[in-house]
Amino acid sequence: MPDVQLVDLQLNDGDDRACVWETPAVRVMRVRLAPGGALPRHAASADVLIVPLTGRVKIETPAATQIAGPGEAVSIPRGAEMTVGDAADDAPRFLVIRSLSSPEQS
Repeated sequence: MPDVQLVDLQLNDGDDRACVWETPAVRVMRVRLAPGGALPRHAASADVLIVPLTGRVKIETPAATQIAGPGEAVSIPRGAEMTVGDAADDAPRFLVIRSLSSPEQS
């Protein structure tokens, strides 16, 4: 029987981006942005769900802009161009939950 593991989601120190859990179908990354910071604009390589843990995150796509905080999440479809940034100069921490299965496997 596999062991139960505690996963640190706080990201108080260490790398700003790290994979904290992965299965063949799902990868969970934790991300910390500097105040006013943002990830480079990129296309989602998978279906993703962005889940803020602290602070507020601004997600911009060509179709919409969403601002989310703790207790909320933003879903982004595979292939969408996006920018993810700090919405309130408060160094947000958030999870990025990515589907690893290809569309053909769904």
